[in-house]
Amino acid sequence: METYSFDEAAYERLRQAGITWRSVLDVLHIPPRLRQPIGAVLRVAGQDRDGRWLLVILIEDEASDNAFQIVTARELHDQEAAGIARLLDEGSNR
Repeated sequence: METYSFDEAAYERLRQAGITWRSVLDVLHIPPRLRQPIGAVLRVAGQDRDGRWLLVILIEDEASDNAFQIVTARELHDQEAAGIARLLDEGSNR
C-alpha cells in the first residue's frame, strides 16, 4: 500500500493553484486514474469528487518503500482531460 505526504511547500503550491489537499487525495485514491512513473517521479491524472480533472506530481521518498511526497498539482485543460479520459476508456475496454 502506498502512502502520501505533504510538506508546507506543497500545501502552498496547491493553494496557489486553487487545489485542495482533499482533491489531490481523491485523484490518488479514486479510480479510474492514469499513473505514469518516470524514474523517481510519479504523475497521476484523474478526477476529484467534483469531477475536476487534475494532474498530481509526486516524488518517491528515499527513506521508505511505497511512500511518496506530493510536490504539486494542476487542473488539466479540456483537451488534456479529454485525452486522459480516452486513454482510461481504452484501457478499460481491453
